[in-house]
Amino acid sequence: MSKPDPHRPGREFVSRTPPAVPPIYLSTTFELDDTSYADIQGAGGLHETWYSRFNNPTVHAAAAEVARLHQAEGSLMTSSGMAAISTTLLALLRSGDTLLASRQVYGDTG
Repeated sequence: MSKPDPHRPGREFVSRTPPAVPPIYLSTTFELDDTSYADIQGAGGLHETWYSRFNNPTVHAAAAEVARLHQAEGSLMTSSGMAAISTTLLALLRSGDTLLASRQVYGDTG
């Protein structure tokens, strides 16, 4: 397999004719070897693609592209808007902090 190209994340390929866009991985589970199992047991599977809710090549490619477009060190993709809001608040707030928000900060779209 070719080395990853930092300017074209998710576009690693083995053939002479690379895809024009990254492939979409629809798999929810992936085949695991001994190294994968060792990572899951030792680091909680943080370094392996083994279950799409925790790690997915398509999501990594999208996050890398967003980071590249914004000239950022990295980016994070979440599964929902509430996950994004929760992650942001948990990263910024500490025990004892006060959050002041209007009633409209979260509501329906109708």
